[in-house]
Amino acid sequence: MNHGNDAGPSNLISHTRRSTPTAYASQYSPAGRRHQWWITYTCPWGCGSHFGRSRTEIKSGVRHAGCGRKIRLVVARTYKNKQSEGAA
Repeated sequence: MNHGNDAGPSNLISHTRRSTPTAYASQYSPAGRRHQWWITYTCPWGCGSHFGRSRTEIKSGVRHAGCGRKIRLVVARTYKNKQSEGAA
């Protein structure tokens, strides 16, 4: 039988922050009459899919999702307009 150290400080669970959950996104370049970048991703908090727009290309990083919760957004795929690639 162990008498003594069961409730000691070494047995307490230390409080640690949870890491920010990661959302992997698809990004779409401006095309046709659409002049903004679009981004879609599934919320890692289980809130469904989110959609976003930006005037400039979207970068990976920590931000708030459409539901208001904090996420780490990673742009996994970028779909570019074929017409703009051919014109260059």
